[in-house]
Amino acid sequence: MKKSAIIVVTATALAGLSVGSASAADWLYYSVLDAGAGKVGRVQLDGTTGRNDSFASFGSDTIRNIAATDSALYVSTGGSQTTATLTRVDSSGTKTAFFGGAAMCSTAPGGATGAYGLATDGQYLYYICESGTTNSSARSLARVSLDGTTRDEGFSGSLAGMHASSSVFAVSGGYAYFKGGTSMSTDRLYRVALTSGATATPASSADSPAGAAGSPAGVFAIGPSGGGGGGGGSTRPIQVFQPSAFPGWTATTRFSGLSIPPQALAGTPLAANTESLFWTVSGSPFSQALAKGAIQGSSSPNMSFLTMSGSKSFVGDVAVDPTGPAGGSTPTPTPTPTPTPTPTPSFMTTLSTPTVNTSGPGENAVVTVKVQLEKKGKYTFIFENPTSNEMAREQATSSRVSMQKGSRIGKRVLKKRVTAAVITTTEDNAKLVTRALLRKAQAKKLNLRVIYAPTGTAQSESVIKIK
Repeated sequence: MKKSAIIVVTATALAGLSVGSASAADWLYYSVLDAGAGKVGRVQLDGTTGRNDSFASFGSDTIRNIAATDSALYVSTGGSQTTATLTRVDSSGTKTAFFGGAAMCSTAPGGATGAYGLATDGQYLYYICESGTTNSSARSLARVSLDGTTRDEGFSGSLAGMHASSSVFAVSGGYAYFKGGTSMSTDRLYRVALTSGATATPASSADSPAGAAGSPAGVFAIGPSGGGGGGGGSTRPIQVFQPSAFPGWTATTRFSGLSIPPQALAGTPLAANTESLFWTVSGSPFSQALAKGAIQGSSSPNMSFLTMSGSKSFVGDVAVDPTGPAGGSTPTPTPTPTPTPTPTPSFMTTLSTPTVNTSGPGENAVVTVKVQLEKKGKYTFIFENPTSNEMAREQATSSRVSMQKGSRIGKRVLKKRVTAAVITTTEDNAKLVTRALLRKAQAKKLNLRVIYAPTGTAQSESVIKIK
């Protein structure tokens, strides 16, 4: 009788990390005013580990907005929206200026005079460019690649006129959300699809938000005092709605009666990931605390999650990787890179054409791949976007696409988001079905790279073109 093949599955995060470091997914970032100097601080999501209130310093420049991915921090700074520039900060704190240091909206149509907001969908950065200072001024959605090499500041069609606090800005579910209207009494949430030439659509209710953040869990908004009109007042709710609910915007209150300051100059004082919310707490003259609460609103928030003292205060934005976890974790070290061998596909057979299903609810696509692993040994599965990068594949981590929590690899359900799955077979001809949950925005062009490393033999690899 033929014995059943035994497959042991382990998940590892191969994200180009060195021993003792943490990815950006493990960090909460916050802008700091320290005796007139603009800085960005960071701390791991437990609120204590690795805290550094001067992680990135920008001198006397005002820090206007910040956004984070799982590999970098992005910061817009400047004395005004007109002169705002964009900088990438890597995990070591090294800064790289985008566009040769030119203003963020220097190529926008109509001679834009200001940049507002900053958010990411994991593939691009988005912000708003305006061509004037009145509510009727033309505005468009700008899109920039995460390495800063390409930008399109006329990416969308013309956006609706916005009130002066148009830095209320979030990205979620294939849309950008912003605050629009001709006065505070008529302000409402608008959204525009993240596709070229798209136009904005308003929410059906003029229920002006005072802050916004997006994550796979939904779109979160800081509501106005009393639940409508104006955005003023000293206590406010935090609400959530799903992109599918728009334009009705049937919001559910997560927390109410919170001491939240008026919208800061640099952007929304609200950030969200898959499990937690972070926001600034009112203080005098500026905020001296950051709060943290569960996105389900199932328990009381910690209103003193992070505190400042002395001359320091939280005055601008907060940011966290939207797809990251709720708390810090110990990262897995990256193996020492080895030369990439010539692809040898004989170790694996694709049993059927891979499929990509993007029609389901939520932000994830379901990618199904059926293979037969011809030889016993260790296999590493890595989903990636096609790239022309010629460096060794083990070092080219920027194109990798994370498998989200809930992905199935054989019979195992992944408990966390990973960029690689290592599978060990003890017999030949083991059949395996992978149903990976990938962000829809990252599943448009996709490969599956399989690396085979039998014991005592040099590794080989093969690429399955999925879409």
